[in-house]
Amino acid sequence: MHAYYVSCVAIHVLAAALWVGGMGFFALVIVPGLRRLEESKRREILRDVGARFAKVGFYNLGTLVVTGIGNLAFREMLASTLTVDFWKTPFGSTLAIKLLLVVIVCALTYAHYLDALREGPESPADRARASWLGRSTMILSIVIAVLGVMLVRGAPW
Repeated sequence: MHAYYVSCVAIHVLAAALWVGGMGFFALVIVPGLRRLEESKRREILRDVGARFAKVGFYNLGTLVVTGIGNLAFREMLASTLTVDFWKTPFGSTLAIKLLLVVIVCALTYAHYLDALREGPESPADRARASWLGRSTMILSIVIAVLGVMLVRGAPW
């Protein structure tokens, strides 16, 4: 079972790196690089790249959820062990925060995706909302990664 656990953790870490790294590349390289283009061309490229990243992102989120559940199962944190007392422990409360943030990130990602599907002219308010959704998702994803490290490496509680 040890090899399965290590594989599950490795896939989880690689998927997290792709998720956060992909958002970082998009925000720090692609978007600023497109600012010099005329708006219609910029929108077209952003829509195309965003659609491709959305496909990768949704598969990636699914992978993170499945491997996250697998990691908990390998650590024998099944429904029967997740009692009220468990959630009061430092590990349990950290896990609860991480799980809550995962749900929020999934919701923000879906909202961002739905916004990207809308056709028609884009207003400054639309661009501001897209920017806010993307940045919020990235920041919360980084926090989730830090919480994951705290769970497996211990935290300064």
